[in-house]
Amino acid sequence: MNDEQSGEVQDRQENALKDLNSAAVVDSGHEEVRPPDSKRFQSEMDEITARIRDFETKLRSLEKQMSSSSGAKAVISIDRDKLHSELQDLRAQREKVIEERKQFDVELKGLNIQVQKKNDACTKLQAGVRYKSEARTDEAVRRLEHQMQAQQLTLSEEKRLVAEIDTLKRSKRNLTEYLALKQHVDQLRNKQKKLRAQRDACVKRINGMKSREEEIKNLLDSDTTDESEETDTQQLEQMNEIEALKKGDLIKNHREPKGS
Repeated sequence: MNDEQSGEVQDRQENALKDLNSAAVVDSGHEEVRPPDSKRFQSEMDEITARIRDFETKLRSLEKQMSSSSGAKAVISIDRDKLHSELQDLRAQREKVIEERKQFDVELKGLNIQVQKKNDACTKLQAGVRYKSEARTDEAVRRLEHQMQAQQLTLSEEKRLVAEIDTLKRSKRNLTEYLALKQHVDQLRNKQKKLRAQRDACVKRINGMKSREEEIKNLLDSDTTDESEETDTQQLEQMNEIEALKKGDLIKNHREPKGS
């Protein structure tokens, strides 16, 4: 109980004692002395004590609310700091991912040129291939050679078979080169597919980070600001109420005991 409250109690006690002393004085027109009203005195003291306790309870409640408001404001400030920090991290990460995507674009551009050139070469080699397997080519060559040995051929027929055999042998060489080149093109296309998937993943990450940046900006511009203003208003109201209590405004409204 503070000094102001103690003085209040002391004043009430002195007033009550004066009432008792006045009651004890002998009236000049009466022979009997009126006894002091101890019950009334005790009732007034109890009422004063109860009001003081009520005042202290309200004061503690308001101070607790004030502390909570300050804590809430501190949390808001901390949250805003976290949001600013997250925003900076997102921007740095996004720039890094953008550089990765650019590198994938460069690699893909060069790879696309290689695939196109190799594919054109494959198409030319494929045009000179009679059969799609070496075994079938070898079988065709053996059949023609056997025909030359087993049959009586004219000079023109023999020349035709020899040219056909040479064509099949060139076809076999083209087939070998074609199969090797086709395998290399397939490898390049697989690499191309992986690079595109990595580039697309970068684009997806960039878009996700952009969306999160926009969310944070909106929070910083609206929600947290409104909440901070509301907290400041509540805190000001609580401070005013505490000051009113400390000045005794609430007690003055109930200063006189009931029935007095």
